[in-house]
Amino acid sequence: MKISKTALHLISLDLDEVCEMIAEGCSLAQIGVKFERSRNVLWKFLQKNEEHPQAYPVALQERGFHHANMIERLVSK
Repeated sequence: MKISKTALHLISLDLDEVCEMIAEGCSLAQIGVKFERSRNVLWKFLQKNEEHPQAYPVALQERGFHHANMIERLVSK
């Protein structure tokens, strides 16, 4: 059975770790550099099954809260 290059790149990614990095403010491009994957591979990974597409919007929302907290700290200084 032949496995595509994209499928091989998806195997070693951890959904929780990727979503945590997104929540901390990292872009898909930055995460891709860490895992030596393209932004497109990460996007496919986040869309690959039922659990993944639900986790991505939650991580984006958490990133919004993270950015709001950072701005709030800067303003209060």
